[in-house]
Amino acid sequence: MTAARFHNALRILLGLDGYDLMNAGVADQNWGTPEASERDQMGAFLEDPAREALRMPDANFDRLMELVESRQPPAPAATDRPGDQASVYAEETGIDYATALVHCNMD
Repeated sequence: MTAARFHNALRILLGLDGYDLMNAGVADQNWGTPEASERDQMGAFLEDPAREALRMPDANFDRLMELVESRQPPAPAATDRPGDQASVYAEETGIDYATALVHCNMD
């Protein structure tokens, strides 16, 4: 996972609400365990999603990850053609293509 995708996953996680969690089957009154029913899991999740995600049973966590992944933008198409990285790098930085090839170790 790239830093950008991880950063976006955190944004997605913080933006989820109870409706999202219930529709995706993540929230089920007690995170799937009877002993957890004494707690307000939904309130705890909305207050601290990362910590509460760590407390979820695996099945609930798997559904949470599917929800987060479904909201990620598609990954850019990967190509194996030599020079693609250098071309993108040159365009993004404004340097010439030959210098970009050197910076990408493709000279």
